Amino acid sequence: MEINNTLTLIISKNLAKGLGVSIDPKRDSGIRLLRKLVEEDAISDDQFQLAVKIMNVCNKAVHGEHISYEQALSIIDSADVRR
Repeated sequence: MEINNTLTLIISKNLAKGLGVSIDPKRDSGIRLLRKLVEEDAISDDQFQLAVKIMNVCNKAVHGEHISYEQALSIIDSADVRR
């Protein structure tokens, strides 16, 4: 879980910085940063949901759970729609 949270935090911070959204690195978790990006209209609700979906699958993989072909394909299909 720690790896997933760290990855989410890094990606969210970089995205927020690139889009000019102010953040508090000491208080804002990865999910909180993503929510802030939605509130600032920097990302859409669909993009937020995709990020959460990706984080959930990554979290399962990091903890040794099997990720099915269907689960992976679902994320790939979702990402393609949100370009």
